Amino acid sequence: MRRLSTRLIVAISTLALAQMATAADLPRKAPAYEPPPPPVYNWTGFYVGGNVGYGWGDSSYSFSADNGAGQGLLNTGISGGITPRAGSFRTTGIIGGGQLGYNWQFGKAWVAGIEADIAASSVGGNGSPAATTNLGIGGIQPALIPGSRDLDWFGTVRARIGFLPMERLLVFATGGLAYGKTSSNASITVRVTGPVIPVPADGTTLSCVGAVQCVAAATSQTSAGWTVGGGFEYAVWNNITVKAEYLYINLGDQTIHMIAVPPAVGTGSVAANFDDAAYNIVRVGVNYRF
Repeated sequence: MRRLSTRLIVAISTLALAQMATAADLPRKAPAYEPPPPPVYNWTGFYVGGNVGYGWGDSSYSFSADNGAGQGLLNTGISGGITPRAGSFRTTGIIGGGQLGYNWQFGKAWVAGIEADIAASSVGGNGSPAATTNLGIGGIQPALIPGSRDLDWFGTVRARIGFLPMERLLVFATGGLAYGKTSSNASITVRVTGPVIPVPADGTTLSCVGAVQCVAAATSQTSAGWTVGGGFEYAVWNNITVKAEYLYINLGDQTIHMIAVPPAVGTGSVAANFDDAAYNIVRVGVNYRF
């Protein structure tokens, strides 16, 4: 009996060892493949790109005298010379240019940077309000007081600060320096013949002949101002982003001094005072990130 038990134990042990050896020889199931997570997008780096858009604004101007004869043109006669002595108009047009800049991402959701751009512009407009004159010669007569202004080109240097609601979407505010060239002109046409006024105390004179321009001038200036705005930018690929933004640009006011235009003669002068050259700019652009 004791021999039978021993043989049974040996048989069972041998069978167990054989099963273990067989299991060890079986192929093992490979673990499931898990691809690595995609790299996190980072906005830090330099970029360069182009943009195109539309601009508009409102301009106004008013007249003031530079000397006695100029004052006489504006304010002589029973009804006070030229009425009104101001005008306004809307400016519109297309803009297009390029930009370059640098972004620095800090933390997971914030981006700061600086951007500089320059653009050509067709933004411009003109107006010619209805006016009358009563200079004591021929009674009340129609007059023309047209003015115009064009934005020839502009540029900005701006700081940007933005928030990342999504890894590849940047919503930003921006502001800084604006600069550009504006061209303006104005004139006054009156229907009179002969001296506009007697020679004033300062010795200046002005004589307008027929229905032609009496005084006129055109000038341009490059000036600096300021800009603020905002927009959003989206990374469509690792190196390509697209953006849309709005900018308000203010380049300051401008004064031009109108003098006699032949056949008008004399030393009389009238200033045309244009208000701030202020424009609204909306544009879209594409950037390449280095």
